[in-house]
Parts: sequence; structure tokens; C-alpha cells
Amino acid sequence: MPGYAWTKAWPRIYLGPYVQHCSGSTPALIEGFTQKFSEPSTEAWKLFYLPLVCAQVGKVLGNDPSGRAAFVHSGGLAAVQQMAEAPGSKLKEAVEIINSAYPEEIVKYYSPTYSQQLLEKLEGMSTTQAAY
Repeated sequence: MPGYAWTKAWPRIYLGPYVQHCSGSTPALIEGFTQKFSEPSTEAWKLFYLPLVCAQVGKVLGNDPSGRAAFVHSGGLAAVQQMAEAPGSKLKEAVEIINSAYPEEIVKYYSPTYSQQLLEKLEGMSTTQAAY
């Protein structure tokens, strides 16, 4: 059969023309993305692409324990928590998918309001201790 190289165990697909085609179109794609995203129109990125990327990251993190740890260590989880939007938006749903891959304590720790919650808890403790 043309396009196949047979070995003793398994057939391997010959991808020569496809690799050449892809390697020729990749620079054009990168240039197009660079021009598109260098424009000040980041609202289109935020509304359309960001929810898709976050949803895909959430799907991958759900099945990859080492990826979850790397995502936290690289600051990705903290950045995702900063992107919280109005309930019901696609971005909020994507953030919830990512959050579901982590224990609740870790999600709370990286949320933007965590330090404020700790300060309120500390103030609450100081007022109860002052009463004694």
C-alpha cells in the first residue's frame, strides 16, 4: 500500500509530505497569532480563547497528578484564581473545572481573598481573647 512502511510487528504510517506541509505552515500560523495578539484587542482573547484554554487545561489536570503539582508551583493556579468572573460565564466555568482538580484547601489558599479571610480570622481571635 502506498504511504505505509511495513515492519515485522506493526505498520508505520509514512508522514513525510504531511510533516513538510505542517513545517511550512507553522511559521505562517505563528506570525498570524503574533500579529493578532499584538493588537490592543485583548478583549477578544479574554472572551473567546481564554475560556477554551482554561477548560482544556482543566481536562488535562484532572488526569495528571504531576501536572497538577507543576501547575501550582509555576503559579498557574494563582493566576487562574485571579481570573474569577461573574457566575455563569464560560471563563468562570473553566476556572471551576480547574478548581475541581484540587482539594478545597489549596484552592482557598490561592484565591485572591485568602489573605483577607485570614486577617478577619485573626481579628476575630484577638477580640475573643481580649474578652477573657
